[in-house]
Amino acid sequence: GFIRIGSDPYMHPLSLELGLEMASQFGGKSYLPNGDGTVSVINGNTSLKGYWNAFVPGGKDITDGENYKNAEGNQLGSWMMRLNLEKDLWKAGLYVDKFFEDHSAMFQLDYDGYGSGEEWQVKKKRRYVLYDFKDWMIGFDLNMKYGTWLRNIVVEYIYTKYQSGPIYHDHTTTIPDHIGGTDNYYNHNIYPGWQHWGQVMGNPLFRSPIYNQNGSIFVQDNRFMAFHLGFDGRPSDNTRYRVLATYQEGLGTYGSPYNDLRHNISFLVEGEYKFTRSLLRNWSVKGGYAMDFGGILGNNYGFQLTIAKRGSFSL
Repeated sequence: GFIRIGSDPYMHPLSLELGLEMASQFGGKSYLPNGDGTVSVINGNTSLKGYWNAFVPGGKDITDGENYKNAEGNQLGSWMMRLNLEKDLWKAGLYVDKFFEDHSAMFQLDYDGYGSGEEWQVKKKRRYVLYDFKDWMIGFDLNMKYGTWLRNIVVEYIYTKYQSGPIYHDHTTTIPDHIGGTDNYYNHNIYPGWQHWGQVMGNPLFRSPIYNQNGSIFVQDNRFMAFHLGFDGRPSDNTRYRVLATYQEGLGTYGSPYNDLRHNISFLVEGEYKFTRSLLRNWSVKGGYAMDFGGILGNNYGFQLTIAKRGSFSL
């Protein structure tokens, strides 16, 4: 759900966009390997209640037990905000993406007033824990409507190292403090994480399982900090280019941290030329070169050449 507060940009150049986006993996059949070589089969809830718990998070997974009830399925989402300012010659936006995987990062607040001993599950005090506002993406974009050599600029910063803190997830009979830490972004104990055929969905800076050497579908680097810069231009009516560059430093995960801080740099340079003469009208050629180098994705490089025809063929 999203809401936009604003009017005609020519009369009121300032506008605000607010929204909440959520997604869920649920149901299905999961196969969990055991230490003795056997496999446990987990059947997800496919009843009408299971669909409801996917839409409005609730219930619990089969593996949760009675004492620790988490929302059913693999739940994740984002709070989003964007502030726009539009003028005759340019428009700019400042945006924030506050992502989360459970209530500790969704509301930044958790109840922490349980008793001890036999009353370890009883709410005894008015006590709450406030989590730090650390994990989010902050971006700025600028569009110069009639720019030539420089048309669009995007700058982004993302931080995912906190994950509600490096501590146990729930209180116990001996530890009354309830902290919802180690959220382990994009990974789940039942479902195969937020990925499809080895490629992470949503944000490519979470290291995709397709890079794993051991064949697992585990996101091995979800604690990182990164900066991204992108810009493009149209020097003439029939030429354009774009440049994308990203710097990233990763720590692995809380459960499987890297021995040392790892770095990665990725960039793309791309150019396109559209033919305007009658014989080749509506034809274009585009070339791009990209590289990764560092300890997260390894050293990779590639070149892409695209020849395109827009419109219909006149035979």
